[in-house]
Amino acid sequence: MLDPSTTPAQRTPRVTIDALPTEVKTRIVEFCHEQDERMRRWIERLSDFDLNWPQYKPIRQKTVREHPSTVGVLFGMSKTWSAIAAPFRFKTLSASKMESSIFSHFVGPRRSQHFNKLRLDPCQNYPVITALLPSLNLSNITDLTIDGAWYTASIGAYGDYDPWSFVVRQSNYAALPVAALLRQINTLRLVHVRPVEFCRMMPHVPRLTTLHITTSRADGLQPRLGGMLVELPHLHDLHLTCESSARTEREPFNFQLVIRDTQQHTLLPQLRRFSYSGEVSATSVVFAALFSKTLEELTIDAVHDDGENEGPSLGDDCFAALTHLKLAGSWLSSWPILESLSPGRTPKLRSLTYEAHECVGGIEEEHRGILNMVNHFCKTARLAPHEFAFHLHLRNDIWSAADRDFAAAYSAKHKNLPICLSCDEHLPSFGWSDPCEPPLEQLDSAPLAREIREDVQRTLRFVEDLGRQLEASGTPADWSRAAELLRAAEFERSAMAM
Repeated sequence: MLDPSTTPAQRTPRVTIDALPTEVKTRIVEFCHEQDERMRRWIERLSDFDLNWPQYKPIRQKTVREHPSTVGVLFGMSKTWSAIAAPFRFKTLSASKMESSIFSHFVGPRRSQHFNKLRLDPCQNYPVITALLPSLNLSNITDLTIDGAWYTASIGAYGDYDPWSFVVRQSNYAALPVAALLRQINTLRLVHVRPVEFCRMMPHVPRLTTLHITTSRADGLQPRLGGMLVELPHLHDLHLTCESSARTEREPFNFQLVIRDTQQHTLLPQLRRFSYSGEVSATSVVFAALFSKTLEELTIDAVHDDGENEGPSLGDDCFAALTHLKLAGSWLSSWPILESLSPGRTPKLRSLTYEAHECVGGIEEEHRGILNMVNHFCKTARLAPHEFAFHLHLRNDIWSAADRDFAAAYSAKHKNLPICLSCDEHLPSFGWSDPCEPPLEQLDSAPLAREIREDVQRTLRFVEDLGRQLEASGTPADWSRAAELLRAAEFERSAMAM
């Protein structure tokens, strides 16, 4: 029988967050991880704005200070929360991080089984790292990055000896963990690793499906690329970045040797995704055409040199499976591909992205030409608006209200051609609040009126929610932060009250 002297509040059992079921705690950690990832991407993108929008740099820096990792906070609450949050907190491991005493004594022995990405990058003490690797539980590593500097210092010392073999002398035991990792990974990233060393790895990567290569002419990859690909029958994704090894070197990657060796063509893997980044290469699209029957995504990020020819076109090849095409870099390297688009060459193309790295000032004349090419392709292919997506991005996606107005008007004029100016909804909308832009005239009749109103109303709703939170449980620090956020609005209020 309940004690009549107790109040209802006293009779209610007290439940704390630690009493929640493990499944609920896991979901909480998952949501916190998603929030941390959104914040990380937001800060990463916003940091790119510093050059053109220096007034927002203090905001970004303050945001970084005030928003620590929520998964990290949960990890430090208790042993139970620590065990649940560990797989989300420990994802990527690098050789440079392994040098710390905290890692070697605490993190490594207790948490190494949670890492799924490993970066063997340059570090200070290579012998310590190679000796530490055998003691770690790296059974969940599926993504491995090998830097050429690390390889030369740690593995290259063996000379002609093959460190990837399991039949090794006792003195070479440090190479065993790397050999085991190669057998279990599905993603390999090589940064300036010599092709001869990569060829040694080939027999030991049976599960490899994704390969990222960062190279330069000095690495000597061009004549060996075809032979390397033949050894990777399960490869689906190939991403090649060609960097200049010196300021005077501005030559593109040449795929000609792979293209000429027609005997290898039937032995090449069936790539689904291919990307090339570097100087304009006239043979990059021809190389991609070797996989025209299976290639679903093609990315060409080419920087055009004034002394070079224009970029390549699609030619007469039919990319039967291509659904997404992304062009980035410069206008001169991209327009030949855009001009050669046709339903006959790309019958399944449903998404096109053009990212202008050279342009930071909004829509220019070249963008109008791109819109005309895309509109012509959609008309020729008879694609409905919901069947095709066109993404027009700047380096930082900083569009003014006039740019959005033009895009909206162009879309309305051409049967609602879908034009996406930014895919990141978490970035702030600067178009309607840019002090450098004059106010829009005749807002009611502007095609962008609805979008601007929605942006402003969204910000006003945030202010209303902030006010309710402050009234409910705001601390002096919260009120101070709100005052700082609303400073500009207070200036306007005082001016209107005069």
